[in-house]
Amino acid sequence: ARNISKKEIDLVPLDAEEQHIAHALRNVVSDFHGDFGKAMISSGFRLKYINLATRIVLVRARHGGPDKIVSSSLPFLTKINKESVVCRLLYTGATIRHCMKVLLKRQKKKLIEATKQPKFLGQSQEQLEKCFLETRQFGKHF
Repeated sequence: ARNISKKEIDLVPLDAEEQHIAHALRNVVSDFHGDFGKAMISSGFRLKYINLATRIVLVRARHGGPDKIVSSSLPFLTKINKESVVCRLLYTGATIRHCMKVLLKRQKKKLIEATKQPKFLGQSQEQLEKCFLETRQFGKHF
């Protein structure tokens, strides 16, 4: 187990693939909301963006119920592939495009913070930008 302070940025990649994250989130929804919750999120639930280095995931869920079920279940997602995680809801938006804008703005802010930390001083700006600003997007339905 790693002990990371709130100010310290951890770039150790999450050891998981998109299907592991999707299945873990579906299982948590099922545990806390039962078959009703699982059925509510079954249509329209997708991972749209993932950055394993910064551990950011953008989840798409339908508006008007399924989004609330997913967001209420996030704090209870504590393990993905036997790796401990702490889930936080950063933003809820109406469109993927606007969520991506907010996400990119946040990642740029974190990049600036990382360049000031002593443990990242030896890395080039290009390496840090690659970690923080990677935009691997998905459209698969899990």
